Amino acid sequence: MAVAFGAPIGGALFAYEVSTPNTFWTFNLLWRNFFCSAVSTFSLGILTSLWHGNPVTLADAAILKFGLMPEEHPIPIYELSGAVIIGIVCGVMGAVLIRVQIWLLKLRKLTIKRNW
Repeated sequence: MAVAFGAPIGGALFAYEVSTPNTFWTFNLLWRNFFCSAVSTFSLGILTSLWHGNPVTLADAAILKFGLMPEEHPIPIYELSGAVIIGIVCGVMGAVLIRVQIWLLKLRKLTIKRNW
């Protein structure tokens, strides 16, 4: 995952998420995993740059590309405001979801008396 998306931190977190049931996961293992993800992402960036004959940069660090934004077309300000509005709405919805879940857990504690 780290090499595919060019995100070493994402690769380390994905490995942690996949191995969550594992009781042997340590903080030291997380750092080792991050180091391996960073080295593999950096190696792919170097090899891709050399393959295409470009100067060695981290611009080609990912296999999956979601397109490039042309530099001639700046992002209009209304798109930024739309992103901010979507972020605020999703944040409020997440807060409401957490409050509802807390309320349901308290209700469940009060109503369920049996120990299954």
